[in-house]
Amino acid sequence: MAGLYTLSNNGVKMSIGELDRLMDEAIGINAGKMTPIQAMTVPLAFRAVDMIAGAVSRMPYYIEDSAENDVIDESTPRYWSELMYKLTASLLLFNGAYCLKESNQFGLNSRYRFLPSPLVRWDTSKGEITRFEYNVDGVWTNIPNFDKSLLWWWWPNLTSEVGPGVGPMNAALQDIGLASSLTYFAESYFSRGGFPLTILITEGNISEPEKVLSWWNAMVRGARQAFKAILLTNKITPTVIGSNIKDTIAPELYSQAAHNVAIAFGIPLSLLLSDAANYATALGDHVRFYTELIIPLAERIFEQWNERVYEPQGLEIECDPSQLEIMQAYQLETAAAVVAVVGKPVLTVDEGREILGYDPMEDDALDEPQEAQPAQPVAEQPATPEPVTESPDEMAG
Repeated sequence: MAGLYTLSNNGVKMSIGELDRLMDEAIGINAGKMTPIQAMTVPLAFRAVDMIAGAVSRMPYYIEDSAENDVIDESTPRYWSELMYKLTASLLLFNGAYCLKESNQFGLNSRYRFLPSPLVRWDTSKGEITRFEYNVDGVWTNIPNFDKSLLWWWWPNLTSEVGPGVGPMNAALQDIGLASSLTYFAESYFSRGGFPLTILITEGNISEPEKVLSWWNAMVRGARQAFKAILLTNKITPTVIGSNIKDTIAPELYSQAAHNVAIAFGIPLSLLLSDAANYATALGDHVRFYTELIIPLAERIFEQWNERVYEPQGLEIECDPSQLEIMQAYQLETAAAVVAVVGKPVLTVDEGREILGYDPMEDDALDEPQEAQPAQPVAEQPATPEPVTESPDEMAG
């Protein structure tokens, strides 16, 4: 974008508010504070939230009664995976997540309805929650019996007993904004035809400055209007005040932003950028992703489900990370490493088959770890005597 200046005896003047637009262009649209919703339009933030919410929503689980007997999956709310995805994503974005139990007039056909966090608010008195309200079409409506019908999760708060604390999105917003600004600068740069920020300086006054400015902007964009003839009676001097894209978009800036986003969300950088060097690195980072982030987060969410939904029924829902393929692959890698050290198998055949998802074998002899069979020595063969070759004279004698 170019700004049009006119030089006069009284100094430098800018025509028709071009200074404001020029400064907006120079500063960039993300100079202010970015909101969590705006952050989700940035690839780094979207991938971070989608990875975590997707992994939590797919976490294997089991339900058991007080006698530790497995219970059929009739107690789990319908659309469990979708609901868990939304709850986790809301917790990451807004530091809070909510869902409301609803049923028909007979108290049957219960379902849990996800409530967007920005549409929920609460009141407190003496450190206790007195009510929750939900915004419907711009009107705040009280949620009746919220202590029985509403489930909520808040990111741990270190400064107050009530309300959500500071979450990963808060910690990552500035770096997400930096990544967005770098992308926006590149897009804006090429939309100007690859021209850096430019000021047009003219000697004397121009009768129709808007037409000149429009012609210049069309010319640098390569638009058809750039070839329209315009009569210029004043000397116009373009002055570049912006940097070119090579000098401004430094890859190390984006890499640093990605690194900080990964730290804020607790995701290994190789997973966030999908650039693991080899299989061993990818496996280790996936295991760390689950053991340090996904499993603890899922357990925290399950605690609320247990307290408010399952325990009143005499049931309990628990994560079962051993059923994850990545954890099973890690178990096999660990078992192979132990075998290399001790020289003996550490799993029975059926244990190995269970990890691979196969049914047990019927042969009871294979239930115990199998001894490694030593290599049998090869029996020494008697040396073959060298054939004796007699000369013709000796044969004649």
